[in-house]
Amino acid sequence: MNSKKELFARLFVIAFQNKINLLSFSNNLINSELLNEIERSEYSDYFNKSLVDIFYDITGNNVGVDNSYGVFNDAYWCGYSYYELHLRTKKPFAYIFLKLPLTKMVDIYSIYHEMDFSSLLEYFMKLSKDKTILRLLCENNKISLRKLSFYTGISLATLSKYNSDDDLLYKASFQNIIKISEFFDVPNVLFIQRISGKQLSKNYIEIFGDNYFDYYTKTRVACRGILIRDNDILLSYEKNTDTWMIPGGGLENNESELECVIRELSEETGYVVKPNICALEIDEYYENERFINKYYFCDIKEQKETKLTEVEIANGLRFQWVPINEAIDIFSKYHRYSKTNEMKRGLYLREYSALRRIIQNK
Repeated sequence: MNSKKELFARLFVIAFQNKINLLSFSNNLINSELLNEIERSEYSDYFNKSLVDIFYDITGNNVGVDNSYGVFNDAYWCGYSYYELHLRTKKPFAYIFLKLPLTKMVDIYSIYHEMDFSSLLEYFMKLSKDKTILRLLCENNKISLRKLSFYTGISLATLSKYNSDDDLLYKASFQNIIKISEFFDVPNVLFIQRISGKQLSKNYIEIFGDNYFDYYTKTRVACRGILIRDNDILLSYEKNTDTWMIPGGGLENNESELECVIRELSEETGYVVKPNICALEIDEYYENERFINKYYFCDIKEQKETKLTEVEIANGLRFQWVPINEAIDIFSKYHRYSKTNEMKRGLYLREYSALRRIIQNK
């Protein structure tokens, strides 16, 4: 298979040759596995597929024969330019297509295709500053901020901030990003300021609290164990606070992450475990602190007595096997605590996000 940039450009040639609707093509492309693979910047067998098969995956159109080879027309230039903008700006394709739709790219072909690429880059950077992400999403979907506030439950004042400056939207809370992306049916990656392998990895999630200072001076690391038996998952439960959580706790002294998982699970649940892979990292940002949570799949070796702290005993801590779907449902209620218990809301949001990603791959 040719280079990714070449492949990408020739997909546009095929789309134009077969008179595919431009808006439909770009929307399908944004949500495609191809762009997921490209933006992760990792080698994948996906790129060994034929161009016709990849085009079918993206559009659902079977064109039969690839007639794109050797064609260097406006369609090719559009695809090539989009890829180059992605490389130069380090922005996700969803962002680039929103700021510079394919219909507009076609219109400016005659102006920019014979110029140095820096001219197009300069034009794109100007477009990026002219209108914010949220403003463009609202305009494209013909919806006001007031209606968006009504449908998403996000305050009008908060949406107005996002609407005025992309940097403020990038720092939005995790739950607000989810609400906005689901409402407009756009990928979450649109709201990531900079692309990095870690941010785009399926094994990494960031959660920003509404009280985050936009910087952190303290970092804490905790390790948690995922124990699954049949269709049940082991959870810790504090009876006196009515709080569920995935068992685990913070690193102590100079212990390793694996040692932390083993110690915490043994103390809280009595289970002696063998940690396997780290399935997920969730970084939380509240006030001026960053909390790093590592989730490890574990095998049970044996069971002993628990060694609870005085605080854990006072809170009535115990462990319980809970059906996985029931556990997800418990943590999905995180929004109920947004006005009464920020700590519990954040904890439930974190565990809900973890189980959705680890168990349901979402």
